[in-house]
Amino acid sequence: MYNITFQQIEAFFSVARYRNLSNAADAMFVSQPALSKTLQRFEEGVGLKMFYRSNQGVSLTPEGEYLFSTLEPLYNNIEKTIATAHRISEVPPKTLNIIEPTTFDTNEDFEMIKNFIRQYEEENPNVVLVESLGDFKDIRRSLEYYNDDVAVIQEFGLIDMEGITYKRVSAYQLYLVTASDHKLSAHENYVDIDRELLAQEIHYRVPSTGEENDRKLTVERCRHMGYEPRDIKFVDNFLTLLHKIKTKKGVAICGKFTLGPASDDLNYLPLIDFDGTSNVVLAWKSGRLSREAKKLVEIVPGEEISL
Repeated sequence: MYNITFQQIEAFFSVARYRNLSNAADAMFVSQPALSKTLQRFEEGVGLKMFYRSNQGVSLTPEGEYLFSTLEPLYNNIEKTIATAHRISEVPPKTLNIIEPTTFDTNEDFEMIKNFIRQYEEENPNVVLVESLGDFKDIRRSLEYYNDDVAVIQEFGLIDMEGITYKRVSAYQLYLVTASDHKLSAHENYVDIDRELLAQEIHYRVPSTGEENDRKLTVERCRHMGYEPRDIKFVDNFLTLLHKIKTKKGVAICGKFTLGPASDDLNYLPLIDFDGTSNVVLAWKSGRLSREAKKLVEIVPGEEISL
């Protein structure tokens, strides 16, 4: 391996072009003695004499002539490559930011949108996918203020929002959820449930569109099933909700948790979607769809719905 530096190569090129040490030194903004010393170290590093020196100036030796004609295009290419690398470092990589529900990995109803996301990753390897999890409040805020490119959310989580566009991806099955040893768990469908017994239960819910709207929607669902709920109480997250149900503090109407400890000791009774909003959707701020996000939206079939 030859002990030379880029500075020494640049000095060699400068002298080879000008054939004059003084002019070459001026072009490099260095003194002539400093340039001569650098040139001497380059010749020592390659082990060859590059120039003939005389009172009239300098001229290339045959070895110097060959090295100059061969190395110059290679050196220029290195400079361009490094400059390109600098430009890349100054431009952030293409990214796609997706916010998803905290239950994204514990509910099978999100499997179809997961497949579309995996397809997107395979077809767009140059895009960095950034996925984050949030509750309904986080997702709604992200959509409102365009914090993420797109959001995965249940359609009923978009109630009362404006300026949002979305595509329905798949159905989101709702269930009446009780503890597995609760007396209500003996029934196989909600038609057979004792409505008077169910009306005695507290219904727990994680806020989605605001407590007033959520309370109204829960009451409407209960009435659709044929009873008035005793009370509706809100908890901060689904883990707390499931704990309330497992300890028989009440019941809930929500999705099904199929993975991990969240799925243990629970009984799920499927319900009919009475208002048509129980769907998994891909949503975004209307008119603010990035180029990267548009490619994901195009993978998802179906029409765009605007609020």
